[in-house]
Amino acid sequence: SSRPSCIRLWGLPLLGPCSGGMVDGDGKAASNDAPTSTFTGGQRKECWNSRDAFFACADRSEDIEASCKVEWAQFQARCLPSWVKHFMAQRQLGVKAMPPTSGPRG
Repeated sequence: SSRPSCIRLWGLPLLGPCSGGMVDGDGKAASNDAPTSTFTGGQRKECWNSRDAFFACADRSEDIEASCKVEWAQFQARCLPSWVKHFMAQRQLGVKAMPPTSGPRG
């Protein structure tokens, strides 16, 4: 089977093999400068929900940039930039999102 070519969405690899790393909307290398604030459990859940909504929209849309602007904006607003980058990289590699676990991590 052939692998899809690189598809970028707002500078982040969404699907397929991409080279050149992450870039922002201006074509410059994306920064790793992310806020260091700690997310509460509720904020993490909001982030995961917005991630899932964006990816669901992306899965059903031909023109992701036109069809999923609201979901993309919510995903970026509710998740730390480093999380957005991580989730987009996971998606590019075909990693399925794990459902949030309840209870403390150990």
